[in-house]
Amino acid sequence: MNLVYAWAEVKWLLPEEDGIERPIQGRIIAPSVFNADKSQWWSLFLFLKDTVRPGETITLPVTTMVEEAGDSVLQPGARFELKRGPKSVAYGKIISAEHVSREQYNSLFQFSG
Repeated sequence: MNLVYAWAEVKWLLPEEDGIERPIQGRIIAPSVFNADKSQWWSLFLFLKDTVRPGETITLPVTTMVEEAGDSVLQPGARFELKRGPKSVAYGKIISAEHVSREQYNSLFQFSG
């Protein structure tokens, strides 16, 4: 089975914009809403290789927590919002997406097994 991962450009909002309040790093699972009409909600897995500070824009690998959703959600050009409760803490856009094997997928996101 091939799985989908994508590269996304994400703009983290400042605290006064209801964004993140302090630097973050590591693996993050975030509820996310896709499409202008906010019709698709998915949890995204984001891998932050370096520390991200409020207001920064970064490019990072992302995937859906529900593996089967990747094909429909992770399309180049798709826009999304990362949520914390009802508030958006970041805005993103899928730059590219790729089908990979289970082994490649696990390696990208440093999973085991």
